[in-house]
Amino acid sequence: MKNLSEIAIKAFNQGSDNFGERPTGKVTSLTHELPNPKAWCWGDPNPNTHKYYSCTVHLVQSDGHQCTSGVGFYVKGGVMEVCSGHIVFTIPVTAEIQEELDSAEILQW
Repeated sequence: MKNLSEIAIKAFNQGSDNFGERPTGKVTSLTHELPNPKAWCWGDPNPNTHKYYSCTVHLVQSDGHQCTSGVGFYVKGGVMEVCSGHIVFTIPVTAEIQEELDSAEILQW
């Protein structure tokens, strides 16, 4: 998960879910959540038009305590919005990124 790990860490560092923690470099648990037909998605009146993936960024606080934070990937039309507290940036889905996304564990509601 090389490309998505780097993207997730960058998003965490730039996102609004960062309260001074530092990424350890470890990123785990890439999942693909299948749409919930009753779901509502912020800013999308038709939430089942995108694919949602997420991963876990491992962190360390200034006192040494270890914790984690989730980073989300919203994929639609060959573009991926990367979210860490809010949509941090949007990038094209390359073949390498798609290959990593395809390897995600599938979760169903």
